[in-house]
Amino acid sequence: MTLSIAGRPLGQCWAQLWYRLRLPLFASPLYRAMLSGPPAFQLAVVPPDPWPGDADRGAAILGGTFPFAHSVETAEGEAVWDIAGAPAAWRDELHSFQWLADLRTVGGGPARRCARELIAGWCKRYGWWHAVAWRPAVMVRRVAAWLGHYEFCAASADDEMRARFFRALLRQLRHLDRVGSAVGGPMEQLIAAKVQILGGIALPDDAGRLGKGMKRLARILDQDFLADGGYAARAPSAQVEVLRHLVDIRAALGAASRSIPDALQGAIDRLAGVVRFLRHGDGGLALFHDGNEEEGWRIDSVLAQAVARAGMPQRLPDTGFERLQSGRSIVIVDVGRPPPLGHDRRAHASALAFEMSFGRERLIVNMGAAPQGQAEWRNLQRASAAHSTLVVADTNSVPLRRGGGFGKIAGAVESRREDLDGAALADARHDLYRRRFGLMHRRRLFLAVGGEDLRGEDTLDGPEGRAFAIRFHLHPDVRVSLLQGGGALLRLAGGSFWRMRAGGGELAIADSVYFGHGGEMKRTQQIVLTGTTGAGGETVVKWALQREGKPVRKGEAS
Repeated sequence: MTLSIAGRPLGQCWAQLWYRLRLPLFASPLYRAMLSGPPAFQLAVVPPDPWPGDADRGAAILGGTFPFAHSVETAEGEAVWDIAGAPAAWRDELHSFQWLADLRTVGGGPARRCARELIAGWCKRYGWWHAVAWRPAVMVRRVAAWLGHYEFCAASADDEMRARFFRALLRQLRHLDRVGSAVGGPMEQLIAAKVQILGGIALPDDAGRLGKGMKRLARILDQDFLADGGYAARAPSAQVEVLRHLVDIRAALGAASRSIPDALQGAIDRLAGVVRFLRHGDGGLALFHDGNEEEGWRIDSVLAQAVARAGMPQRLPDTGFERLQSGRSIVIVDVGRPPPLGHDRRAHASALAFEMSFGRERLIVNMGAAPQGQAEWRNLQRASAAHSTLVVADTNSVPLRRGGGFGKIAGAVESRREDLDGAALADARHDLYRRRFGLMHRRRLFLAVGGEDLRGEDTLDGPEGRAFAIRFHLHPDVRVSLLQGGGALLRLAGGSFWRMRAGGGELAIADSVYFGHGGEMKRTQQIVLTGTTGAGGETVVKWALQREGKPVRKGEAS
């Protein structure tokens, strides 16, 4: 069992405490001397960075508009560093320099000069340790961006600019060597390992840095990856981000003519299969555990760079997902336990939630994840009711901590899958409601041959008198209306119709919201089946979602 304080692993808490205790040292003239060392004037190896940016955002930055973290600030050139009162999430993204990829995608002399001006302005103000700009979680992303975009923004700069760049770069690497354990959660630890490896390759005068990074990477590959190849955070978006970092590390080692560890190559191969597993027909990702759809072409780019030697797995029993696919339909179901301590900061209470797509169109979804800085929405979207699953007494399947992570979890989740001559069945259950309500939830999903008939059966086993709701959140492009004689009609943007029928619960339509793409909120609707558990031990709700011609709506003539 991992010891914790307020939902954080004890080791991480201690690292953060030790970092805070040293803040007076970091701000002192003595620490400035400790960050000094031999100068550098060029990179021995330039780490490859093949990832495209957003040309529209790059053009906005070039024009003095900085649209970060769903906030927009304007400034002329390096004056952006003097903006006061900007949201913390916006400030962190500015200091991370991840947007250098956007300027590089725009390309040309003006974009290159803009990048140099902004780096020079940062170095002038924050070239030595600064409590905000040098926060470890932000610093590791900035150093990775500087190394990856060196040829774009610094290789052909004048001597003064390059000298300033290298002084700031080396100070940050030396600082990271001292505070690496305090960079934050598991994702930041992976980025820190990547930065140490890239820094050790690009600036090899400090031979120990590469070794430290490789040891940290080996530890992460051993601790944070599951037997089926998935990353422990379980979020589909996290799988893509981690795969990208691993590909960057492999590319840097290759550029330096260094051997690729078998554990690294194996992790890339398996993780690429996990990413493919978690995609819908539109190329985007399923929305689980604080993830968004992401851009399909970006995912394609990551998978292309991965050059993985393994195909898509049939199941992800350790990462905790089942995938049913037939014809043009894909159903992805969350059948895993909540992520482990340390990986659960943004995870959701989504036990047995599912999503469904047909071709390139999504039908049933989860609500997704609001942008950083929108705390109330983010807390609401972690709730079980924000997912397409069964909820008892409007209570989360696992207790959520308001600051992130979970409270004490009691119960298990298990599943099995059968393939039946082109059809597929997922049979899963959890007892996460047993301690509070005495109930076990079982969900069976059957996707028929051809993918145009999805049958569901939700069973609650336990005492009577417990209120429940089964929610089916709809994609914003889906239109829904009640049908004469019962059920609901769903119309997809492409023109196909689907009928929902249900027995064992009262069917209604309610409002919902969707944060599936880029953090943009869209209003949508949901179908809700409500009921109360009855006597006899088992309460069963059966429902079906079938494609068909246009039926008669409620109130229309037959």
